Amino acid sequence: MKPYYENGGITIYHGDCREVLPEMAAGCADLLLTDPPYGMTYTNEAKKGLRGDAQRQGIRLWRSILLDLDRVMRKPAHAYVFCHWESMPDFYDALASYWDTKNALIWDKRSYGPGDCEGDYAHDYEMVLFAHVGGRKLLGHGRDLSIRSTPMVPGVHRVHPTEKPVDLLRFYIRKSTAPEQVVLDPFAGSLSTLLAAKLEGRRAIGIEIEERYCEIAAKRLAQGVLDFSGGAA
Repeated sequence: MKPYYENGGITIYHGDCREVLPEMAAGCADLLLTDPPYGMTYTNEAKKGLRGDAQRQGIRLWRSILLDLDRVMRKPAHAYVFCHWESMPDFYDALASYWDTKNALIWDKRSYGPGDCEGDYAHDYEMVLFAHVGGRKLLGHGRDLSIRSTPMVPGVHRVHPTEKPVDLLRFYIRKSTAPEQVVLDPFAGSLSTLLAAKLEGRRAIGIEIEERYCEIAAKRLAQGVLDFSGGAA
């Protein structure tokens, strides 16, 4: 299994996580931080969808990799899994069958897209399932609130349709890992998780099925561009 990119503690694999994860060593990751396909049949303005995101396909994909994820996680550890309110019950049931699922955290996006403007509330948040993989304590002082208010990545800087803000990912990484520990993202997308890990002094492993995103991330990492919102470290 040859990495697509490997340098400075950051490793990118181009491929299907269902094929890559079984090849990874047991206990090689200290944190799971990922944004799997929700199964919401997302399409952008050009009517292009996401691979693995057909209705019910997302949860089938998620269930199929949990056994391998449990094997590669070094226990104790934490897991953060982004999901949508409609798919959350299925994702929760699957996650809870393996790990102690503690909470459904809220990402307040401080923005929202189009929808039923007259008959519905704004869809301005996403959920993040938080689980203990063996009972690890959170780091830092005090008890943080479960709601994090972080702006979405501006569309002009977004390289992936479901890209998550690096600042939000950095917060979860700080709360659940020590320097030099390994963050794993098997649905790496724009590779924002790996960039966040790099900025926090952690190592990271990302798996991404679309080569174009691997190429974008590898170029930015090689050039020292560590902020997908448009800035540099």
